Amino acid sequence: MPATKGSVGGMAPSNRRGLVGGMAPSYGRGPVGGMVPSHRNRGILAALRRESPRMRPGHVRALALMLAFAASTAVAAPAPTLRKAPDFTAPRLDSAGSFTLSGHRGVPMVLDFWATWCAPCWRALDAAERLQASYESKGLQVLGVNIDEDVEKAREFAARRAPTLAMVADPKGHVADMFDVHAMPVTVVLDCEGRIAARFEGFRDGVERQLERAVAAVTAKPCESRAD
Repeated sequence: MPATKGSVGGMAPSNRRGLVGGMAPSYGRGPVGGMVPSHRNRGILAALRRESPRMRPGHVRALALMLAFAASTAVAAPAPTLRKAPDFTAPRLDSAGSFTLSGHRGVPMVLDFWATWCAPCWRALDAAERLQASYESKGLQVLGVNIDEDVEKAREFAARRAPTLAMVADPKGHVADMFDVHAMPVTVVLDCEGRIAARFEGFRDGVERQLERAVAAVTAKPCESRAD
């Protein structure tokens, strides 16, 4: 389901402005569950307000919480099958040039989808830096994928908050759509063959331990050299 602005339960809606599930709903009353709904959930609520002007604010908030709850039910769930991650190319946020995922096949990776307005994402970025420091010697590469529309603001924020991480900009949400990111943060673990080994939505207590176990599994033995 599309998402919006806000935090409810450790996630923020991906419409690129809020939290629902660790998320903060765009109506804006603080985190509910570790996620922030994406810009798309926010659009649904705005449409409801336009089409139902007599709807009470409390009813709108209740609907936002239901959207947040639905988005947060799959928090920190390992991917059921090892499907190939979609390839993408995106401009670098931390340096000049671009990043192409397929060019890094043969390297275990963590993709961290985040935004400056997503409070749970800040904790996820901190955890991503710790993972990079702990597992870089085993070949791990962590890539932050920022979906802010204001790229310069995101660049400045990333330089302060996560200066050691490689970053790309995804202001139109194309990469986020490819990975079905509807609320944030979302963290995806890829094995050496570029397959999705695990996916975590939101950043509640305990998620970092589960994430580290997934990373330990994909870095347990050296990757073979790329064949392509």
